[in-house]
Amino acid sequence: MTSFLTETPGGEEMFAVSPPAQTLTLTQTSEILQGINNFNIDFGLPKFDPALGKLRSLTLTLVGTATSKVRFTNSSNLFTQTGEAYFDHLLTVLLKTNLLRAEPLLAMNYLTEVELTSVAPKAKKTVSNAGILSASKTVSNGALLNYFMGTGKVRGKLQGSSFSCSDFPASVSSAIAIRVKLSVIYSYRGYPRARQS
Repeated sequence: MTSFLTETPGGEEMFAVSPPAQTLTLTQTSEILQGINNFNIDFGLPKFDPALGKLRSLTLTLVGTATSKVRFTNSSNLFTQTGEAYFDHLLTVLLKTNLLRAEPLLAMNYLTEVELTSVAPKAKKTVSNAGILSASKTVSNGALLNYFMGTGKVRGKLQGSSFSCSDFPASVSSAIAIRVKLSVIYSYRGYPRARQS
């Protein structure tokens, strides 16, 4: 709370007290980002305007969907093949701090597990599933906050990397499609306004 000493025309001194500064939030959202398997996508999020107040922290959120397809191919002419497969997809949000460096801000794993599957001789079998992606991280580090302040957009990358393992004795292939939206919620303290009386 801020006080201002003023003097009336009659020479009397009095205090004018401003209301306490409020903690406010502002949400900014990027465009929808989409990728398949291994990808590297640029994005931009609107920066925080310092004229609004003092930025105290921000929360980066990622929400979306993952749709995966796993195909088992049995090349045997005689035997039914049985096995399992696991696919791990790593999503990483990187902040571009300069031309040569990118700071990791948020990472999450999406795991696709295909349980025991039997495929007849010379046959193929495709297993599909879909899941929800959701992750968030709050940043209050002063150095990182500085990159989010100003005009224009803060630039970054959304990276996707797929890893797999399987005990299926024949061919296994997979594809995972990611569709996400990135948002940043700025938490700031608005500048107090003097209230004259």
